[in-house]
Amino acid sequence: MTIQMDRKRKTAVLCAVILLISVFLAGCSTGTEETITIGKDLIPTLYSVVGHRTRTGTSTATENGTVTKSVTYAGLTKEDVQSYIDALAADGYIQTEGTKVDGNAQRLQIAIESSTEGKVILIDIAFDPQSSTTLTYTVTDGTLTRE
Repeated sequence: MTIQMDRKRKTAVLCAVILLISVFLAGCSTGTEETITIGKDLIPTLYSVVGHRTRTGTSTATENGTVTKSVTYAGLTKEDVQSYIDALAADGYIQTEGTKVDGNAQRLQIAIESSTEGKVILIDIAFDPQSSTTLTYTVTDGTLTRE
C-alpha cells in the first residue's frame, strides 16, 4: 500500500516533524552550559567550575512571578560542592545563613545582588554524598546586607 501526498501536504508534514524535533531538543540540555539564565541574570553553573557531572534531573517553576530552576546531580563529592561555593564566593556571593547538617546531608544558601534592582539571586544547595545534590536557583525580591 502506497500513500500519495501532494507537495503542499508533504511540506506541511515535514515542517511539523522538524518543529517537534526542535522543541524536543530545546527542552533537553546537555549539562555543559556555563550559565543558567533567569530573567536578566546569568548565574555560573556547577559545570563552569568543576566540569561535567552526572545530572539526574532539572526543573523550572514559576510561582507568583518568581522563577526557580533546579538541577539535581548524582555522585557529587564534597570537594565538587566546595569548589563551586568557593568560585561563587570569589564572584561576590555570600552565605546567607549557617550550614544545616543532618547526618551526611548538608544544606546552605548563598546569594548575590541581581542585575535587576531590588532583587537577589539565591542558590540553595542541598548536598548528600550518599544520594544526590540539588542546586536550586531563584531570583526574588530582596536586598543583601554585607558585613
